[in-house]
Amino acid sequence: MPIYEIIKCKSESKFIELHFIVHSIYFVFYFIFEY
Repeated sequence: MPIYEIIKCKSESKFIELHFIVHSIYFVFYFIFEY
């Protein structure tokens, strides 16, 4: 069970990182197209 929890935690952190990167890219594109 602890191993599963560690894997789950790591995958969640990866998902959060990906989500953050996608939002950053979206924001940059939005900013570029506004000007």
